[in-house]
Amino acid sequence: MKSSVYIYLTPVITVATAYIVLDEQLAPVALCGVFLTLAGLIVSQYKELKK
Repeated sequence: MKSSVYIYLTPVITVATAYIVLDEQLAPVALCGVFLTLAGLIVSQYKELKK
C-alpha cells in the first residue's frame, strides 16, 4: 500500500523539481493537477491517517 502513495506523488515531485531546477513557470493547469493529486491521495489514505 505504501509504495502506491509514492508512485502517485511522482507528478507532484516532477512539477516541483521542474520549478526549482529548470526555472519552469507553474501553469494553472499544473497547479490544479498537483492539488487534485494531493487531494486524491488524502482521500484514498484517509482511514490510515485516522489511525
